[in-house]
This record gives sequence, C-alpha cells and structure tokens, in this order.
Amino acid sequence: MSKSLFFFAGFSLLFCVTSSLSWSMQCEEHDCDESRKTFVSTLPGSGKWKDDVTPKKNWTCQAIEDLESADSLCQMCEREWIRYAHTMQHADYKNLTVGCICAGHMEGDLKASKERESYFRSRSQRRTKWLDLAWKKSKKGNLYIKTRANSEDEDSHIVTIFKGKYGKYSASIDQKYLEQWFPTVREAQYAAFDYLWPSKKIFE
Repeated sequence: MSKSLFFFAGFSLLFCVTSSLSWSMQCEEHDCDESRKTFVSTLPGSGKWKDDVTPKKNWTCQAIEDLESADSLCQMCEREWIRYAHTMQHADYKNLTVGCICAGHMEGDLKASKERESYFRSRSQRRTKWLDLAWKKSKKGNLYIKTRANSEDEDSHIVTIFKGKYGKYSASIDQKYLEQWFPTVREAQYAAFDYLWPSKKIFE
C-alpha cells in the first residue's frame, strides 16, 4: 500500500469515528425527532395516509384507552399494532382508533399524544404492582390500603376488600361500595384499582 493511500484510509477512519462521536453527543441532548424527520419523510406512507379521502389534520382526541395488549391495528396507518388506543374525532369523517404517533400527526400535536400515552403507561406499571403494595388487615379480617391520590382529585383513598354472604368479594372506596361481586380477592382488588384509575379516559 502506498503512503498516500495509507494516509487517506487513516484519515477516512478518523473522520468516521469523529463524526460518529459528534452525532452521539448530539443525540444525548435531544430525542432525535427532528433528525428523523428527513429520513422518515422519504418512507412510503401506508393505510389512510395515502388516500385522498381521509382528512390528514384538524383531528381532536375524544378518548384514550388501555386495551391491555397490542392486538388492535391502527386504523390510520393500518400498519402498527397498538395497545394504547387514541380515539380521534373529525367534523367531516368517522372516528378512528389510532396509535400515539398517528394521533399526534392527525391533531398536529405530537407532544400531547405522547403525554396522554405516558399517563396510561404509568398507570399500567402501577397496576402490575397493586397487589404487592402494603395491604393491611382490619380487625374484621378485611384487607385494606390507603392509596395515593388519583388523577381526578388530590386526596388519598381508603380501599377495603370484603367478603359477601354468598362467598364472593367486592370492594369499597371511601365507604362507597362497588356494585359488582367477584369470585376472588385478587379480582376485587383490581376492580378497586380500575375504579380509581380507569382504563379509559374520555375528553369533553
């Protein structure tokens, strides 16, 4: 290998490493959404993003729901399987149930759609730990716990699980009784959680 060729190869390697480090440092300072725009815009659209009938903007979010598993297909891109379903409303079109990214572009506010979904992701994590919290037992033998404030108010709540005369279980929240009965304590506990932190939020 000639000296000039060796020098060129070494310089190219140094340039690539330096550029890579520089890019990494930039990525640590932001979420790369802006950097992705040019790349993503070159990808072909899918589903209703490609047609000339479906409105592409001026949508509003009517509701969001945790479906508990990612087995629903986004009705806008018709490509992504979603767990957190944003129900989008438009004056000139039927409602569509879509994923976070499509919802953000449809309403022109990606930050808002991400914040909605972030709340439900946090809710899902809290629900998985619900049974493992410091439940206590009353003198009557009923499990109870004092919870944190929910999304609707700033007060804590007392949840009590009790057994009915027919052997099934239910719960009370601040002495307000749920109307349903459940075959196990576990199901009654989850019902109390869902009462305080519903799996669906509707926006007026």
